[in-house]
Amino acid sequence: MKRAPAPPSLSLLVAAGLLAAGCGLPEKARSLVAPPTPVPTTVPSPTPLPVPPLKMEFARIREERGRGPEASPRCEIDIELVGAKRSEVERARVVVLTAVDDLGANLVLENAASAPLEPLKGDDPEAPLVLPVPLKLASRKAVTLREVTGEIELYVPGGDPAATAGDPRYLRRYRFALKGVPLP
Repeated sequence: MKRAPAPPSLSLLVAAGLLAAGCGLPEKARSLVAPPTPVPTTVPSPTPLPVPPLKMEFARIREERGRGPEASPRCEIDIELVGAKRSEVERARVVVLTAVDDLGANLVLENAASAPLEPLKGDDPEAPLVLPVPLKLASRKAVTLREVTGEIELYVPGGDPAATAGDPRYLRRYRFALKGVPLP
């Protein structure tokens, strides 16, 4: 009786088994036949929109000195963003980095960096945008604020109603610096 030849797929399986078993191939040759390692895919980050220049002006300084357990003394400097309207900006945050009076006292609030983006107050959408810069109260002996620096973050969604406050394409950051502001 004559034997039928083995199908070609069976002979390929036998050859692959011999290669996998080692069959005298050196280690370097076997590593060439190893399956490729997956390459991690990276997600491209969104391209930030160009941030237009913004002119800032000192508007006024407000102090509230209160007595008693329910009183909360505070000081705020108002900065006007010239050319910006309330209708263009949905939320804002002011983070004070340094604030020092002429006596050398630190006036930065403890939780200044953790403040959230707050919705803007006011009814008139065409009104100029004025942001408060919160500070600790200066001593009554202090005459001026020697230096106040910080960052202003504005959430400007523009025409995208589906944007979120964390989307870097719509979050604009500006630095500000005030020197020699007279205290009331």
